[in-house]
Amino acid sequence: MTLAPLTCPTCGAPLSPDAAGRVFTCSFCGASARAERRLVQAARFRAALAGLDEGARARDDVASVAGVPYRVLGRVARGQSSDVFLAERARRLTELVLLKVLRAPDDADLLEREWQALAALRASEAAGTAQFARRLPQPVARGVLQAPGVAPRPTLVLRHQSGFVHTFDDVVAAHPGGLDPRHTVWLFRRLLELLGWVHQSGWAHGALLPEHLLVHARDHGVLVVGWSCAERLGGGRLRALAPERAAFYPPDLGRGAPPSAASDLAMAARCVAHAAFGGELRLPPSLPAPLAALLRPYVEGGRAPTDDAWRLEKLVAAAAREAFGPPTYVRLPMPGWR
Repeated sequence: MTLAPLTCPTCGAPLSPDAAGRVFTCSFCGASARAERRLVQAARFRAALAGLDEGARARDDVASVAGVPYRVLGRVARGQSSDVFLAERARRLTELVLLKVLRAPDDADLLEREWQALAALRASEAAGTAQFARRLPQPVARGVLQAPGVAPRPTLVLRHQSGFVHTFDDVVAAHPGGLDPRHTVWLFRRLLELLGWVHQSGWAHGALLPEHLLVHARDHGVLVVGWSCAERLGGGRLRALAPERAAFYPPDLGRGAPPSAASDLAMAARCVAHAAFGGELRLPPSLPAPLAALLRPYVEGGRAPTDDAWRLEKLVAAAAREAFGPPTYVRLPMPGWR
């Protein structure tokens, strides 16, 4: 919608709202004028919109999923079985999306599983769903990608969420010497809050790895992606395991145990330690003793104080207050953020 000020065409003075649509006399310069409304015929308007859509479909750089055209802008990530591309809907009402395109046909069940898990979580009746569902990928559509010169591939269309551009691996690359321990606190707390809701909804993520955790550096948010291995609590064994990330998995997952709240907490803590120590999968010496004592069993193995993410979040918050005092905002420098 275009907004225009209601002003006198002669002197530019402001006019009263009732001047629209009638003959009026400007109280400043005395000029008389009438506000005219510009009309567009509905048939011509619809034809112009249809022409925009037809033009988009004719472009060589446009792919389609479920009958909707998308202009691919570039690849933003590469997973074990899929590639993720940034794209925009090539229609008159456009938006940025992510296309998760399956690369390995044998893994089609993982893509389907991700869609089902995200749909089930968004329909959760657990407290906080309206808030926490926003920290998951937002499904838009699913179908087969059709593009010139490319073999058809199963694809998920996910809404692009602004600001979540860095993975935990990117944090390591930007801070190879490790993080301020206060960043360790908010990274872990954001994860625990989300996992508390996920587990309360009856699900486990199953594959919390650095590449599946996206950071909003300015707003101190964490978005969790990669839900193709998600299982209902008490469900089946882990569907896939990334061999190059074996150190992040608790041993029981590798032996066939189903993903659980306990395995999610262990993997989350290991990802946080990985980011905090500049890529090493152990606790940094800069971490205050109360926090180190909480994280150590999850990172190094041993008897964990709890398998309840909400309870662990409260323990971390209390330990952080003991170490640093009341919470304060500490900027996390990352490329692209001032």
